[in-house]
Amino acid sequence: MVGTEKGLERRKPDTIIATYCKANNCDLLTGDLKAYQYFFDAEVKTVQISRYTWIGGLTDKAVFLVQIVD
Repeated sequence: MVGTEKGLERRKPDTIIATYCKANNCDLLTGDLKAYQYFFDAEVKTVQISRYTWIGGLTDKAVFLVQIVD
């Protein structure tokens, strides 16, 4: 989790986060609609992006789930 894992301190570049997700086979929850593009820089071939319902949908900002497919 960003901010709690060593090497994933807040404000790390998105390429670092994408590389971490690939290496650790984990998904990314983000409010940044363009965050997926950095997964391709981390040599991911395919991602799936879904709108994620957060706290019963009671949020003023969209949250997206980025999952590595291939």
